[in-house]
Amino acid sequence: MQFSVSIAHFLAWVSFLVLLATASSFSSKSLLVCQPQDQQPVNPRRHADFLRAMSPVSELITERKLWVESSLTDVSPPIYVFLQCREDLSASDCRSCFSESKSELERTCLSSNSGRIHSDGCFLRFDNRDFSEEFVDPRFDRARCEGTGSSGVGEFWKDLDEAFVNVTLKAVRNGGFGAGGSPSVYALAQCWQTLDENSCRDCLVNARSSLRACGGHEARAFFTGCYVKYSTHKFFDDAAERKPDEDQESFIHSSFLPDLSTQDVMKLGFALISLSLLTSLGAYISYTRFSRKRKAEIPSCLNFKYEMLEKATESFHDSMKLGQGGAGSVYKGILPDGRTVAVKKLFFNTREWADQFFNEVNLISGVQHKNLVRLLGCSIEGPKSLLVYEYVHNRSLDQILFSDGYLAPEYLIKGQLTEKADVYAFGVLVIEIATGKKNNAFTQGTSSVLYSVWEHFKANTLNRSIDPRLEGKFTEEEALKVLEMGLLCVQSSVELRPSMSEIVLMLKNKDCKFECPKQPPFLSASVLMPDEETRV
Repeated sequence: MQFSVSIAHFLAWVSFLVLLATASSFSSKSLLVCQPQDQQPVNPRRHADFLRAMSPVSELITERKLWVESSLTDVSPPIYVFLQCREDLSASDCRSCFSESKSELERTCLSSNSGRIHSDGCFLRFDNRDFSEEFVDPRFDRARCEGTGSSGVGEFWKDLDEAFVNVTLKAVRNGGFGAGGSPSVYALAQCWQTLDENSCRDCLVNARSSLRACGGHEARAFFTGCYVKYSTHKFFDDAAERKPDEDQESFIHSSFLPDLSTQDVMKLGFALISLSLLTSLGAYISYTRFSRKRKAEIPSCLNFKYEMLEKATESFHDSMKLGQGGAGSVYKGILPDGRTVAVKKLFFNTREWADQFFNEVNLISGVQHKNLVRLLGCSIEGPKSLLVYEYVHNRSLDQILFSDGYLAPEYLIKGQLTEKADVYAFGVLVIEIATGKKNNAFTQGTSSVLYSVWEHFKANTLNRSIDPRLEGKFTEEEALKVLEMGLLCVQSSVELRPSMSEIVLMLKNKDCKFECPKQPPFLSASVLMPDEETRV
């Protein structure tokens, strides 16, 4: 009997230790930021306001709602509070994580206007302004890498990329949370519930990119609007991989089917499945007929046979290629009647967009303007969808619009296309608008507008670069900020350029402070050619 009691005590003690370890891992502090960081004496009234703003949070946490927004606007300055727990936590674990995070902020950040704390289990932030739609802030977003490089690097990164894509799609489509992986690596992604799908996707993509430099067995990205983690060890239970599907099923059952037996639910399920199949069949038949009707609505003069266009472009031979854009490649073609046309072979070729494609062909074909290339027709019968445009003589527009000036140096020199190439082009355009001058970076015998602006920036005379035709009818501080942002975008090193989401934040938030440009916008051998001779 005494032995049984001892065993019971031992098991209870072990269970307590396991629960304690789990709670500690969820609430372990990983990133704490107070802003501003200068330490001022704590105002007792501010302390009381902080506690008032935090007081309703714990009570609002439920098993079905692990995030809370709270605000205290009848004080000056106001206090806005946001808590987001990981979706695979229980309500009690969420409350524990919140309690420890609140205590840490209370102890560390009360003298600041705002504070945020990331842990493995939750994110807690307070501020004196509404930040509900923010999802990226380069000042505070951080990646944390742990461990050394993994064995089988190539295979590891392949599995990790696949896991990242899967959990990102899950999170975007299923309410902001996704977890999954393979036996070699596991990943979890979560967006805060205040974000829409587009903001969630952008935040997770930026967070994933920040982890590219990590080569260890585990890493985390703590961003303003999301959280991403990967590890070679599984750090979530099987239920997390099924969320939120299980939660949705449980919610539907408890809300709409509370008094039905399991057998009744099965019968109802079979009935719904049958109804769904019939509905899908009817929709498919209707869609097929509708698509045929819409295709028939395209005038015959707009329809081109795929075989004819293939022959006209010499089977899309490289010698006939005029250029390539984001949607497809363009080839020169000579029709049987002698007309010269430009044939665009689209990269995407799914039938889901067929109806939209027909509408656009009908619409664009009727639009005529001296500055628009006329659309002559299309072909969707072959393996690739094709658009047929009139052929414009006198070479490509890049000979007129000096497109080389908008090309990022890594693409122009090495043909390396990066996500930041468009950022470079955007920066050139911004500087052109602010200075009122066209970029002639690749015109011999003249100095680049970009270089001229950079020299003024170094000499602290950036205001001299502003378009004089504006005659001072502008806010100088905003104009200088635009020029500095443009210089940030055109830095030679890809890593130094901001992302487009960061640029949007700079433009929307007048108080946003960003780093000064560190690198001139002209080509630098030490940046573009990382050979032994150029290393310092």
